[in-house]
Amino acid sequence: MHRSRIISTVLGALLSAACAWAAPVSAAVRIEFFGEPGCADCAHVRSRVLPGLAVRHAGRYELIERDLNATSNYVALVEAEERSGRRANATVYLLIDNRTLLAGVEEIEAGADKALEAALAAHRAGDAPPAEPQPQGMLSRRYADFTLGAVILAGLADGVNICAITTLVFFMSVLTQAGAGHRERLVLGLSFAGASFVTYFLIGLGLLQALHALKGFMILRTAIEVATMIALVVLAVLSFRDAWRYSRTGQAGDVSLQLPAGVKRRIHGVLRRSVTVANAFWAGLTAGVLVTVLEGVCTGQTYAPTLVLMGVEGRHGAWGLLALYNALFILPLLVVLALVSFGLRIEQLTTWTRKHVVPSKLLLGVVFLLLAALLLLLRRLL
Repeated sequence: MHRSRIISTVLGALLSAACAWAAPVSAAVRIEFFGEPGCADCAHVRSRVLPGLAVRHAGRYELIERDLNATSNYVALVEAEERSGRRANATVYLLIDNRTLLAGVEEIEAGADKALEAALAAHRAGDAPPAEPQPQGMLSRRYADFTLGAVILAGLADGVNICAITTLVFFMSVLTQAGAGHRERLVLGLSFAGASFVTYFLIGLGLLQALHALKGFMILRTAIEVATMIALVVLAVLSFRDAWRYSRTGQAGDVSLQLPAGVKRRIHGVLRRSVTVANAFWAGLTAGVLVTVLEGVCTGQTYAPTLVLMGVEGRHGAWGLLALYNALFILPLLVVLALVSFGLRIEQLTTWTRKHVVPSKLLLGVVFLLLAALLLLLRRLL
């Protein structure tokens, strides 16, 4: 009697375990199918992979289809890529139980069964799937990479645009006329570049703070961002037109996006009065501050839209991006200063500048379009 009880207990336990193993877990295990209508790879997975899964694992999972044309589904895919630590360039994806991301036909065919079995085993062991994170934060980090690239390109383009280069050439000619030796030229150039960096950085910081202060006024912020996008497209058209005109005539007067004549005269006057060999350090600082403020009339065409882009990204990391932009803005000045110190003549610098007006204008046009596209994308997705 005692032995029969033991046997029945053991058989009952085994039967319970078998039933638990075979029990449907469709409420817990989820397969998300990411694709687009008309996608050939998506059709292949639907016809060749999903039917097999349905036969072998009937009732054990729930299939959810996500159209990547919907922003919310694209956000979910970006979040899954960030969690998995990979960025694939595929047209079809399977996300299994929020644990495993398979990208592309080959990967899905080879790994779907194993990934689903692993998810089922995890559920039987009581291991719940990872909690759903906040996709907006993941998406923000993804687009931060694009923003970083845009800031680098914009900073360099701003440093080599026609306004900055013209001022740079004139500054070097004033140094030569002032009779500055190697040491004085180096001190003047470095203090001028340092003052330009700090002044431009503080101007940008003030504008960024103003943009952040408008965070609660969504209508006003949206109006600023839309106006910036429109202005960027206009500036791109003007930059391309300037490149075309200058390539035909070689006349500086045909360039529309440049410093106004009155501002140019003021900058030249500031440099002539400020740059003295007697007190090279303070002369460079004074000239750097004043010239940067005046030059902002022209260089702000690139700076202001980039600041709006930083403002869309948010406060986090904005100071670092701002410092990077300004470091790249003064980089051409430091390079030219080094070249002049090693014997580059002003005539050579002037000739080089004239030859590269068209490329610099084309680069500016591309940067303007890139900034406009990024602003539009961030407006839609963040």
